[in-house]
Amino acid sequence: MDLSRRALFAHSGRAAAGFGSAWLLSRLVGEPVAFAERGDPGTRQVAISEATNAAAALSPDGRTVVFDLLNMLWVVPLAGGAAVRITDVVQEAGEPDIAPDGRTLVCQSYQDGQFHLALLGLDGSGLEWLTSGSSDHREPRFSPDGTRIAFSGETGGRYGIRVLELTTGRITDWTTGEEQEAHPVWFPDGSAIAFTRGAGNAPQAIDAVDAAGNRRTLVEVADGQLAGPSFAPDGRFCYLHLTTDRTSLVVDGHEVSDPDEDVFPFAPRWLSADELLYTADGKIRRRHLRTRDVREVPFTAEVAVRPAVERASARDFDSSAPRPVKGLVGPALSPDGQQVTCQALSGIWLLRRDAEPEQVVADGNFNGAPAWSPDGRTLVFASDRNGQLDLWLHDLDTGEQRQLTHLDGAERAPAFSPDGRTVAFLSGASQWHATTVCTVEIATGVVRKVIGPLGEPGRPSFSADGTKLGLAGFVPVTGRYREGSNQVLTVDLATGAAQYSPAVPGRSLANRIDAGPVYSPDGRSAAFVVGGTVWVSDVDSEARPVGTPRQVSQETGDCPSWSGDSGSLLYASNGRLRIADLRSGAVRSVPTRMTWRPRRPDGQVV
Repeated sequence: MDLSRRALFAHSGRAAAGFGSAWLLSRLVGEPVAFAERGDPGTRQVAISEATNAAAALSPDGRTVVFDLLNMLWVVPLAGGAAVRITDVVQEAGEPDIAPDGRTLVCQSYQDGQFHLALLGLDGSGLEWLTSGSSDHREPRFSPDGTRIAFSGETGGRYGIRVLELTTGRITDWTTGEEQEAHPVWFPDGSAIAFTRGAGNAPQAIDAVDAAGNRRTLVEVADGQLAGPSFAPDGRFCYLHLTTDRTSLVVDGHEVSDPDEDVFPFAPRWLSADELLYTADGKIRRRHLRTRDVREVPFTAEVAVRPAVERASARDFDSSAPRPVKGLVGPALSPDGQQVTCQALSGIWLLRRDAEPEQVVADGNFNGAPAWSPDGRTLVFASDRNGQLDLWLHDLDTGEQRQLTHLDGAERAPAFSPDGRTVAFLSGASQWHATTVCTVEIATGVVRKVIGPLGEPGRPSFSADGTKLGLAGFVPVTGRYREGSNQVLTVDLATGAAQYSPAVPGRSLANRIDAGPVYSPDGRSAAFVVGGTVWVSDVDSEARPVGTPRQVSQETGDCPSWSGDSGSLLYASNGRLRIADLRSGAVRSVPTRMTWRPRRPDGQVV
């Protein structure tokens, strides 16, 4: 069962597709709502007259405006009025541009889980996909003769300026280099394209390039960012300058917007040589450059919504009767396959098939992320009992506990080595590019850095021979956006050599928490979570996934762990603990029988 992001939305209902837009609507309406079709039972109409970060396009005859709102495209007369929706919420369309003949428009759409370019009529009919694949394509703009479309697209690990020929579908790269390039716009005669460039997501210059690759710089700033270049038919040039406290609309080097105006970072459109159409302060506006007169294009967009929660959950705040524990975190199967340890109620527990749950670590502090020693006699876990997260050992025979790490920072996500002499863990703040992967010797407490800092990696796992570590790491596509995939990062403990490889070709690990990889004790396989389900893959001598991965079960799964004989996998599934027999394919539940009692407070606290 291979559910893409979009397919998952479809399975979950239409409302899920526009979850970000629905959240905005919920803030407007004052209660959780989801999109619906007009006339559906229980729906209500919500009228919207403002937009956040909307991009607007103007028809060649100057009569019609197309703009994006709530991840949908809308059409409204330049004079203002009722806006007509022309795309579905599932399409997640934005950044529209109207063809020179006024018959069609192009936009970027996230319908299949990537940004691709789509062509459609101004009434929403005749949808045609212009691009496809695993790369993102954004910010399309028609050439003056309507035969080509310039856009920013992922290419060579960055966003570059590319041109699509409509008659052949051929795509040509117009720029090369290392910087991120975006917001393309054609010169009025179609001879060149202007675009923003800069490191990361901070464009600080506007360049121009022609089909032969000749480049020149039009604008450069020392502070802030640039966006939205745009040409008037007579060649006048405008753009947006974004600083820490404002965004300015600049024409021919002079600021024309009001000091307190919140101008949105999208290309203005020229109504004439003296008048601009742009978006700011939630409105679509017309600004006359000579008179500085500003008029709005008023619109009303109606959407149908329904309550996102059909019936509120009944909550009993007074009863002290036992309630089932639902938050079982980080379950791990013992080497003999007979016990499960997990974090619950701020403690560490042992679950056995024929016995009541036993809380083996309980001191009122945070205790979590337990992991088994290879002989099943010791647990290592993270605890903040001394004021910060450190690793601790718990002897299951004697109950003795001792602190294993004494570092400044947060130590977490421990995993024993196959020989039981070393524990690998994550160290440092749980922030982007602030985490290192380390090992600590059980006997001496000596800590060794393995790799890092990294961007929020996952829990490490030793290969069966103990020579390598595998963990989930993030591989960005470009520096412009935080897009990319979670892949298996393997590190050779002797040499420090590190390599990323996908667990499943073309797909991403579900997360970088407990989605694996987790290596089997026999050294043949790794378990991981992709698309919300548990998979197993063969591994090569470098502990990298190879061959065709096998899906363990059709149900959702997270946090896989192996039995000592590599024959069984434990994983969490929708609040349950499940064990899959990899030989027979049978899956059974692990009884938890854990309950808790709310403590009734005494007195009142205000």
